[in-house]
Amino acid sequence: MNITEGRARGGNELRKTTTCSTQLANKRSDFGEFPVSVRCSVISGTYSILNVHFVFRYLTLKNNHILNEYFMPYGLVFSVIYVILDMIVWGSIDYFCLHSAPDMRDYIRASFKELYNENIDNINFVAGMFSFS
Repeated sequence: MNITEGRARGGNELRKTTTCSTQLANKRSDFGEFPVSVRCSVISGTYSILNVHFVFRYLTLKNNHILNEYFMPYGLVFSVIYVILDMIVWGSIDYFCLHSAPDMRDYIRASFKELYNENIDNINFVAGMFSFS
């Protein structure tokens, strides 16, 4: 996975971009953003597994009776549903909201060419651009 972070000062705002691309979608197409979004959702799913694991460990160490009464088996089912829903939500946000707009491509074109020696117009990526005022 390629991750590029670019920062630029423009007046009083600081802009930051993050891009992700995969080898599955290395040729630009409309469908190509879907595998990239799925890959980003899997990364998000690993973080939600860590969250569930932290809660389970805390309950195991501090309140073992709560764990035995409420977590088994309903909490385990809830944990799996939580991870799946987190992946669905994050993948949907990536696919429907974080498109590779032309202004985003123009914004990271020079730094991407310098770092990876690749034309940004030939690859698929999802990116978010935000600013601090």
